[in-house]
Amino acid sequence: MQGGDFMLSMNILLSGNYRKVALLFKFMNMGMVAEGTHFRLQDAYCIEPVQEYWEKTRAEVLERLHEKDNVVVLGDGRMDSPGHCAQFCTYTTLEQDSRDIVYIVSVDKRETSRNSVIMERECFTRTMDVLLLTGKKFLSHPERGKYKDWGIQHSLDIWHAAKSLSKRLFRLTWVGVLHHVRNEHVWATGCCEHEPLDGDSGDKPWIVQGSACYKALTAIVLEKRFLNLVKKFLNFRTTSDLESFQNHVLMYAAKRMGYTPFVYKTQTLLAAIDYNKHNQRQAARNREGHKMYKRSYNKKTKNWTVGTIKEIKKYSYIWEIQTAILSRRIASGTGLPRTVTMRAGDPRRLGLLAPVQPPPTSELVRVQLARGNMFPENPQEDATI
Repeated sequence: MQGGDFMLSMNILLSGNYRKVALLFKFMNMGMVAEGTHFRLQDAYCIEPVQEYWEKTRAEVLERLHEKDNVVVLGDGRMDSPGHCAQFCTYTTLEQDSRDIVYIVSVDKRETSRNSVIMERECFTRTMDVLLLTGKKFLSHPERGKYKDWGIQHSLDIWHAAKSLSKRLFRLTWVGVLHHVRNEHVWATGCCEHEPLDGDSGDKPWIVQGSACYKALTAIVLEKRFLNLVKKFLNFRTTSDLESFQNHVLMYAAKRMGYTPFVYKTQTLLAAIDYNKHNQRQAARNREGHKMYKRSYNKKTKNWTVGTIKEIKKYSYIWEIQTAILSRRIASGTGLPRTVTMRAGDPRRLGLLAPVQPPPTSELVRVQLARGNMFPENPQEDATI
């Protein structure tokens, strides 16, 4: 193998997506390491060094957390694609004060009997089992469930509670009605959209207890499920930083792209390493030493906001991973394997993602031809497949 091909393939894995780079090289009419070679190379030499480096940096984070009396971590799951077609769920836990990622786990749908709905729950269970082994008290349900005896306080994201409640109120038009029924048609955050009322409109009665509208409002305010969850919002926790990280994962593991389970896990670990190494960056400064700012426009609030610009990422840790990968290649003493290995614990050992075995390709082609769904240039030739 040419050294340049090896370095190119390795650094594509460390920085982003192969297919986008390959398309760039194609447009520039430049040679590119073959796709099959790239996947075999990353499988043979890149996965373990990345995982080992992640465990090293994670151990440093946990060592700092052991110095604290109490630890609060924020957890959230991310699907690799929308809806029930998701194959992977990645669950990330982030320490609230330092904003360091303390653990990240990915689950393949085959590990949950091909049920994507329960993948996040499986991720949460695995996360808790690992974190509790560190001797620290992390989040869980305080009253029932597997971790109830650990004395752990469980909170939910206050933003989601406010969003859910506002949606239900909006559906019943109570956002403005609560003002309208008091004969208040202009308030701090909005106004009624009806025409000016007649002079005698002020004589309208107040909302009547027992009426349909009063019952609708009461059903929302006194909903049993919501009241049971209120205590979990009292600490005002928010997972906004986790949502920022999940957007960052797209740089390494873009949605609508296919990955083998261990490669997908490696991509998410690279995103976590990148995030931990750069989440404490200081504000960028100009030549005069003043902080630099940038403006952004919020379409929802229709207001401009300003934020500081952070220093450019240095990626000073990359050479360590590169060295580990190159050392693994040299130590192998053999050529590049001709096939991709299947490690112990690989979800692909559980079977295909589809619940039924695929028929031969030739049979599928014949069925499609019989239905008239395919229009080959030479029907007689294709019909003999």
